[in-house]
Amino acid sequence: MPVSGPERVPAGSVFAVPNGAAGIREVRLRAEGEGWALGLVDEHGEFAFPVGVGGWAESAPDGVPIAAVGGWEGDAFRAEVLFLETPHTLGVTCAADGSATVQWLTEPLHAAGIREQRHP
Repeated sequence: MPVSGPERVPAGSVFAVPNGAAGIREVRLRAEGEGWALGLVDEHGEFAFPVGVGGWAESAPDGVPIAAVGGWEGDAFRAEVLFLETPHTLGVTCAADGSATVQWLTEPLHAAGIREQRHP
């Protein structure tokens, strides 16, 4: 996983997602305490959570248990988001050019929305 590093984007940066998995339209990256927070924006609004630096940060945005870790690789911020009640992982990359890539590393067979990745 990426290493932590100095802030390379202004706080509150927004990244466009041209063909994002799970219906993600944009990614919001902001500094939070000693680490980072990501907001994945889809048709239902922002799904926001902390991203651990050097270790996993667990949270449950919208009641969905996740763990996230991330950091800088060169000029890009990369994170992995584990959906703890499923075998699915989402990869997020925010590039210096203002674009983001969001893709399933382990793609769901059925419901692909991020809020559906939990026990019913």
